[in-house]
Amino acid sequence: MVKIDELKEKWEITALQLRCWELRESGLTYSEIRGKTGVDASNISRLIRRFQTNYEKIREIVERLGSKPLHKFEPSKLKIQAARMATRMEKAKQGHFTPSVAPYGYRKSLGRLVEVPQQLEKVLQVFESLDKGKSFWQTGRATGLTRHNVRRISRNPIYKGFIRWKGEEYKATDQFKAIVIPELWDRVQKRKTKQPWAARKVPVGYRYEEGKIIIDPEKGDAVRRMFKLRLAGKPFREIDRILGFTKTSVRAIKNPFYAAKKRQNDKWVDLDHEPIVDFDLWLQVQRVCTRSYATMVEGARQTYEANRNKILVQLISGDKTVTQLAKVTGLTNKGIRNHLQRLKGDGFVVVLTGGLTPLWSFKGPPERTHAT
Repeated sequence: MVKIDELKEKWEITALQLRCWELRESGLTYSEIRGKTGVDASNISRLIRRFQTNYEKIREIVERLGSKPLHKFEPSKLKIQAARMATRMEKAKQGHFTPSVAPYGYRKSLGRLVEVPQQLEKVLQVFESLDKGKSFWQTGRATGLTRHNVRRISRNPIYKGFIRWKGEEYKATDQFKAIVIPELWDRVQKRKTKQPWAARKVPVGYRYEEGKIIIDPEKGDAVRRMFKLRLAGKPFREIDRILGFTKTSVRAIKNPFYAAKKRQNDKWVDLDHEPIVDFDLWLQVQRVCTRSYATMVEGARQTYEANRNKILVQLISGDKTVTQLAKVTGLTNKGIRNHLQRLKGDGFVVVLTGGLTPLWSFKGPPERTHAT
């Protein structure tokens, strides 16, 4: 029995063989063919001979077959899949649910969908919540569903009595009763595209009601107090502790949303919701934050200079190791190393190696070059 690999070895015509034969037929030399194909000159004649041999074999086969038509053999698996798809499409057009996984609110039994009343009640809650302007996240939290499940439910037309197949919708059979009325469905579909906070919750202190952003009475007062505490100089950590927040004030206080403003094209633009704090108060708090940051930076600089001087004083009195410096200065070994590397770069100290533990020595003030 002839192996398939042997047939391929003898009768396969490659593109490279054909290219070399065509170039040789056009009168090119082996060197010129090599320049066009990149094939070594010693291999060009072999490729041409193989092409001629394979061509003669294939021509014999073609002449033997004559004009007999070639039949297209379609794998049986593809036929089965095509038949199944056609059947499912026909059933969908008749209003039957064909996917293998049942949507939320139903379960499959003997190939049919059976209602799950408790889940269908949540489906109705989802649509009513979204119709009131709640976000996917808020709706999921209220119904115990994930944000992704809420989105999937809100887009499935089966809850209004239709079957979707390949982007087309078909009226469902009497087996499916509409959970939501068409008007509610349409409002939810429109509101999803217009809701500015559809994918996330509104800032603390606000809430959605009837599709509008309003001040939350319970948290709005806490936000006002937050700004007053910061204006009085209270640090963010203490403000969170007083109001019972968790790392909230440091982000919220910088948000101009609370003053119903936003920055656009280097200008302040009014937003269409009610502010919790006056814009002047918000600006005053931002200035307090700026001054506090500057004070913090200056304090850190002074601390750095003081620690740097401590190390220099100890090294002036004699060479020391990192551990010895840490013991007399009260700084950590890591902090000492960082200071020493900077002092070395500035030319104040040098490291003496050769022993078990490196010693650091005071070199003296760095030499400065003066313009003449």
